[in-house]
Amino acid sequence: MSTPVFAPVKIVAENVSPDARTLAPGEGRRPAVEVDSATVRAWLGAFAALPAYQAEEADARLHLFTPSRRLLVRQAGGRLIMEENNAFTAATVDEIMTNLFAVGDSVSPVAAPEEMPLPASRQSGQVWLLGALLAVFAGAWWWSAQPETPEGVEWLGASESKVVLTQVAGEYAGDDENLNIDAAAATLVTTNAAGEEILRTTLRIGRRAGGPVLMAENGVLLEATPTGELVVGEASYRRMSRSR
Repeated sequence: MSTPVFAPVKIVAENVSPDARTLAPGEGRRPAVEVDSATVRAWLGAFAALPAYQAEEADARLHLFTPSRRLLVRQAGGRLIMEENNAFTAATVDEIMTNLFAVGDSVSPVAAPEEMPLPASRQSGQVWLLGALLAVFAGAWWWSAQPETPEGVEWLGASESKVVLTQVAGEYAGDDENLNIDAAAATLVTTNAAGEEILRTTLRIGRRAGGPVLMAENGVLLEATPTGELVVGEASYRRMSRSR
């Protein structure tokens, strides 16, 4: 069994106050601060106590870094969501702390936020999916980048976003890959023909010309058509089933 290591932790607060006790919509990422494990737990506890839907609408996040881990913590559906290596998990404060200080058998040190290089696997080429359009954002901050608002798109608040997500949630099939939209977690999962997961990304919800649009974290836009398809550029995905 791994032994917890209480190494220093760097925290970057985003759209939330430096102690995570109050929301700060639109203020973006703050400078990284180095704290001990007790302070990390206090921040997470305060973050978990924030009003859930207001925290979602403000896009409040905590970025946590140890020498061997980097986690993103946000709120979704009234729960804390922990993101690591494109995997999304609902977790308690205790579970986040355990994961943050877990020791792997072969873990490489993680660079500080301002020093993070492009992963080697992405230096030689882009990861292509969604009809060769969903190229993963380069750099360790890809999940928290804020792409520009596409022309004609109006972003929705938390309540209306949930309504739209419920309407479009479900499974969609393309020529070489399938999409699954999870309304509860506001995520899109892409799988290949063999059913293997290619990408998992959170979604931002809006409308354009009255129709629902969903934007992945790298800025690629998916538009829902009246016939129930999802369109990404010139690629389209037909709806196979709705989420229950």
